[in-house]
Amino acid sequence: ADMQKIAETRSSAAMVEQPKTTVGKSSLAVQVFSFKDSVRAETSMKQLKDKGYPAYVMMSDLGPRGVFYRVRVGPFVNEGEAQKSLESITRDFKSGIIVTE
Repeated sequence: ADMQKIAETRSSAAMVEQPKTTVGKSSLAVQVFSFKDSVRAETSMKQLKDKGYPAYVMMSDLGPRGVFYRVRVGPFVNEGEAQKSLESITRDFKSGIIVTE
């Protein structure tokens, strides 16, 4: 009976670890701005693209807090790439934080 419990525990642990694998494969981005105004977000995205950054806008509905338009650059496959871009973006735009997607 104890061996069966150990086997069950291991299979449960394997199931729990599954999402971690997915998280590990998720990409990173640099969030530069977050606006309630989609026009401001689009304008900021264009400014980033004009500087050569792979920028995009992501809409986030935060329920009672409202809808925010997040201006991001990426995706990046590793933290080193994201960090390099963050340093450059912070120099150019005085804003930025690394986020997981």
